[in-house]
Amino acid sequence: MRKEGKGDARETREKGRRRREERERRRKRMRESERERARTMESRRRHRRSRPVPPATINHHHRSEHHRRSHPSPSELPINRRKLTPVRIESAHQSLAQQAIESSPKYISLLIVEC
Repeated sequence: MRKEGKGDARETREKGRRRREERERRRKRMRESERERARTMESRRRHRRSRPVPPATINHHHRSEHHRRSHPSPSELPINRRKLTPVRIESAHQSLAQQAIESSPKYISLLIVEC
């Protein structure tokens, strides 16, 4: 149903122009936000690369996941993954065993054997 009266064509033209301008503005805004997002992502990536491994992560990951080393040392493994070394103590080696205990008490479970 056509509207009566003059000026319809001009209104339609203006409406079209307004829509086009709006679309352009929206596109421009999208492009800018896209560029901004890319910039923040890049800086975030750079920041992540430069950061050392946070101490909390070391506890529940192999540290080697971050620092690819062929065999992580026991202290770098999470506690439940460490092999506790049983140490046999004969009375002759008491002092030697004592030294072992003092050097790393955390990782050595003692197995004392009477002889």
